[in-house]
Amino acid sequence: MRHHLTGSRRYPNCTGKETARKKDDPNHASLIRLLESGAEMLVVTRTSRQDPGDLERTLRRIDGRGYKAYKDIEGEYEFAHFTLWIDHVQGDPFAAPSRLHVRVQHEHAGFPEDTYSTRSRRVGLSDFILRRFDRECRGIDRRRGTGKSGLVAIDRPGQEILERTAVTVDDEGIEARFFVGLPARGRRILGREAGFILLKAVPEIVKAALFFASLGDRGGPSGDSPESAASLYTHIKTNEDADHLRDTVIKQGLVCFIPDGAVLPRRSGVDDRPLRQGNVIEFKSPPSLSVSF
Repeated sequence: MRHHLTGSRRYPNCTGKETARKKDDPNHASLIRLLESGAEMLVVTRTSRQDPGDLERTLRRIDGRGYKAYKDIEGEYEFAHFTLWIDHVQGDPFAAPSRLHVRVQHEHAGFPEDTYSTRSRRVGLSDFILRRFDRECRGIDRRRGTGKSGLVAIDRPGQEILERTAVTVDDEGIEARFFVGLPARGRRILGREAGFILLKAVPEIVKAALFFASLGDRGGPSGDSPESAASLYTHIKTNEDADHLRDTVIKQGLVCFIPDGAVLPRRSGVDDRPLRQGNVIEFKSPPSLSVSF
């Protein structure tokens, strides 16, 4: 005989003394009777996975309530071709924004296997996706309340291609971790605005950044548009070249590699892009130190 139990209390290793101490607890008493009868028990727990409809209903229910009611939306939501996790909800509209992440399986993302077949290519693909995700986030209108309301952002990269945790690619899929400022007026929840962000804006960002079909050219490296597959392959090959140069520099016993024609001065102390204005002199290695690979 199988008994389905619900409730939040657990009483492992129950003894007669514990029964005496908790004799006034009806949940505990029922559990003890089942244990004494030798019955087989099955503890039923609630699954945390929900769908977008559940999220929409929760946002409608908490609309206008105090900001802490946003905690009710924490959890996992299964969309058509990706999964959204609301990992941590900020406690206040002026606090650090809420943390979320999405995951798309490769079968849905559609990126060719040769774009993530090696570690160097995975880093290049992750960086490419991160930049697209960041660009899409910056196109979101932030005017949705007080504090950080309406913010949708991801760790913004510099000009370097680096391995980062904001976007990762593994054997099963692609994951992006980002921030959302859940909207409020004062400290009252704006449920409709939150619904727009989580149910419309975020899915559009995910579709634009994490799906190969969103690139303008699916036929491979045949164009130069930032929206084409060619730009993806160029990005990946650039990272492969950089990794090859780093390995070669170490094998040659050198400290660094600076190509002829490089512009070394930066635009400012807070802008690491090359200086383009004024009398800029390109780097030229002296013959005695010149090395070619």
